[in-house]
Amino acid sequence: MSTIEQAERRPAMKATRVCSVDLCTGPVKARALCQSHYRRWQRGGTVETPILDRSHVGSPCRVVGCERLNFGNGLCGPHYKRNRKYGDPLGSRPAGNRRLGAERHTWQGDAVGYSAAHSRVKALRGPAWSHRCACGSHAEDWAYDHRDPAAREDSKGRPYSPNPDHYFPACRGCHKRYDVGRHHA
Repeated sequence: MSTIEQAERRPAMKATRVCSVDLCTGPVKARALCQSHYRRWQRGGTVETPILDRSHVGSPCRVVGCERLNFGNGLCGPHYKRNRKYGDPLGSRPAGNRRLGAERHTWQGDAVGYSAAHSRVKALRGPAWSHRCACGSHAEDWAYDHRDPAAREDSKGRPYSPNPDHYFPACRGCHKRYDVGRHHA
């Protein structure tokens, strides 16, 4: 039998179905929805695009006692994520879930490197961009203050501290001026 005859005997391929949401041409994953609309439906019960109110970006977080800057909907980044995940900006992980800090099984105490030290600061105090630099602009980095008596250097000669209290939020310009000033001093 020739290939032409074989092709004629095969059943016709199903037409590719597209998402049922207006103006969406994505292929169907489940429930007549494409993958992104299906995930939205799973998470929020609707396929509509969530509206993020960013009109107050730059103002303080609306959670009492939080000094971080607003990321969206009046909340800083960490509180915004908790609100989205748990429905409450002060919500926390369910009991028995992932442990952080000294309770984590991979905790190394003070035996950490440069990157891990900076990650600790971010985990404890949030991302640097949610704080203000001393000059008044948005911070971009966590800068080491060079005041820790137990300071260390990494393989590239960069000083750091395993103690998160020895870091402050700084914009790139101030961070660079601070480090260059310390280097020349």
